[in-house]
Amino acid sequence: MPFWTYWRLSGSLHAWLRSARPYLVFAVLDLALPPLVAALLADLLLRAGDRRNRPLVAMLLLLAVAKLAFHLAVARVIDVPPSGRSMRAWR
Repeated sequence: MPFWTYWRLSGSLHAWLRSARPYLVFAVLDLALPPLVAALLADLLLRAGDRRNRPLVAMLLLLAVAKLAFHLAVARVIDVPPSGRSMRAWR
């Protein structure tokens, strides 16, 4: 495949990524990863009988809940009040 075909494909991919719909695709993929990894890790840990690393599964699920809250706040489905504190390192 010639180089210009890749160039044209990357241009159309860039245009698709700039539209509004891909955020939904990104959010779904972003939300799907931590529970999927948690399920795979839980299966592996249960088969191996490893009890020490089971809190990692809970941490991945909490990460998924935090990501869900973030994406719902971005979509303005839930209202997240400001914390009142600035996010700067100096006073």
